[in-house]
Amino acid sequence: MMQIETVPIATIEVPSVRITNYMTEEVASLFALTIQTAGVLQPIHCIRENGRLLLVDGLHRLQEAQARGDTEINAVIVEGSLQDVLLQNLATSVARGKPKHSDVRRVIQALEEEFQLDSIGIRKKTGLPQDYIENLMWVNRATPLVQEALDEGKIGLGHAVLLARLPSQEAQDILVMDCIARSWTIPYLREVIKQAENWNAQPTAEQPATATSPAMKYTCQFCGVEHEPSATLIAPICPRCRGLAWAAIQSQPSPPPLK
Repeated sequence: MMQIETVPIATIEVPSVRITNYMTEEVASLFALTIQTAGVLQPIHCIRENGRLLLVDGLHRLQEAQARGDTEINAVIVEGSLQDVLLQNLATSVARGKPKHSDVRRVIQALEEEFQLDSIGIRKKTGLPQDYIENLMWVNRATPLVQEALDEGKIGLGHAVLLARLPSQEAQDILVMDCIARSWTIPYLREVIKQAENWNAQPTAEQPATATSPAMKYTCQFCGVEHEPSATLIAPICPRCRGLAWAAIQSQPSPPPLK
């Protein structure tokens, strides 16, 4: 049952994983001025779980009320759980604006790993498009370099999903650097990946039955590790971009070995 209560601000807990909508500096200044002058006019939204008050929506209002010196705040409260907090925070934040991809990814990851919700379950409880949820699930499995590029706005979500689907982590990191350096469009990146996959799929001449030569392998020009042809991705890279890619990869933690 939903009800509005006046609660002590100190009793409200802010979950460590949540989506916080971004405000420009100008909007944030106007928002703070409004709260300082008139107070919080719209109640925040909380869920009560076993006596704990967990914030769902209204972090900016809560913070500005604290800065104003208020000790209490009006809150719409419903009974629920941390799973409900994450689901409602996800639904309201995405519907209201353009939240950071990093925040949305982390909430979806928590729902998937801690509460075993798949894309269908999240869609049913939030109303968000299933393909949007699944795309962010793919990005959660991408390399840190791809995730960082998306979160910083250097590539789009479509780029990140295409890269995340590549089985080779080395290929993901090299191609994301190409995307950034050359401003590749999503169709162009898709074509590069398609051509590389077609090249790797080309049949090779059969060796005579008596041949004893070892199976062909490629040596990565960056890490020096040998790989099967199917694990490599060939893309045209100029010397300058190759240097940029190498510097970027060297600055990242070493990826786990390919299985």
